[in-house]
Amino acid sequence: MVDFGCHVLDADELSHQCLEPGEPTYDRVVEAFGATVLRDDGAVDRGALGARVFGDDAARKRLEEILHPAIRNKEQHHVDQIEQASAPAVVVTEATLLYETGSAG
Repeated sequence: MVDFGCHVLDADELSHQCLEPGEPTYDRVVEAFGATVLRDDGAVDRGALGARVFGDDAARKRLEEILHPAIRNKEQHHVDQIEQASAPAVVVTEATLLYETGSAG
């Protein structure tokens, strides 16, 4: 899509950003799921977090309630920056999971 002049945002990359130490979402995830979802260096272990939530519907829903609004906020922040920095633009967000769960606007 970049070849067509679109700005492309990747919701998975935005989720990685949301889970970085120092982000409010990071703190909420650690509070909700405990230190067992952290690597030795303090970063979120996405594999451990996935193993924790994908077999447990309530835990998955809790993670989505924490993470999806934060992803949407980051997405909007990037859209705002694009709009301020350039002429009218088309922004496309790759966000299959957000769409599947009904979290996409």
